[in-house]
Amino acid sequence: MPVHKLILLIALVPYAMALWAGWSHFSDPKNDRKAHGAWGIRLGSGLNLLAVVLYYRETGIFPGARPFGFYCIYVLVTVVASRILARRQGLERVNFAFLVIPIVTLLPLPFVPVDPPASSRLPDWLLGAHLATVVLSLSAFTIAVTAGWMLYTQNKMLKTKKEGLLRTALPPLEILDRLTYQSMATGFAVLTMGLGLGFLAMFVLDPIQPGLGENPMRLKAALGLTVWAIYGYYLFRRRNRGWRGRTAALYAGIGFAAATAVSLLATLGSKAAPHL
Repeated sequence: MPVHKLILLIALVPYAMALWAGWSHFSDPKNDRKAHGAWGIRLGSGLNLLAVVLYYRETGIFPGARPFGFYCIYVLVTVVASRILARRQGLERVNFAFLVIPIVTLLPLPFVPVDPPASSRLPDWLLGAHLATVVLSLSAFTIAVTAGWMLYTQNKMLKTKKEGLLRTALPPLEILDRLTYQSMATGFAVLTMGLGLGFLAMFVLDPIQPGLGENPMRLKAALGLTVWAIYGYYLFRRRNRGWRGRTAALYAGIGFAAATAVSLLATLGSKAAPHL
């Protein structure tokens, strides 16, 4: 096994410890495992970053330009961003929930085959800027769907008047609704920039080809526009119709499912980076 994959496999241990410590703190805020969770996030993120650096040194592939590097960076950005957001928003008790999707994403990566280096006609600045916007938008959508799940759960428990740990431990509906909306809006804005860079690369630097199937970049752009349209429609309706609460959670889930499907289709359908 290559060193970068071995390092990533080791990173799963502190990440799992952070998830366990976070759940323990969520179940009982009086326990002293909160520091263990923070330590696990720092160590896991450090090892994740080291795996990306070694991956680049060993393969020469631009970071993020293949599935292994792309998803490693996505996990790193999502974990760090959710940690910072939880501290600033006073959501440290539910911070563990934002780790679930990134850790699940990380599980198969040590076993993903690494493609050989391939030359790219795209300038490094354009490729890097496009990949950065895709990663940031997917991270924002991950935070949105996690907050949306908590929003839906809290709303349902309040309506049914059920008592339990989730009802008392989850943040108020207003905070969850605002976090879901802000994350979707941020991801939408960044995705808009990413699609713009993708169209620039497609129409300016690549030859014009007639069909979607004959040009993988056009197919990815069309799929990306589908995700963009889902989030854009919700944000428009929220502004004009006041869609909040369960509707926000529903569209956060639909949008993230579409973004995940597009990412997987792009990853499995070509050897290029999994653009949204």
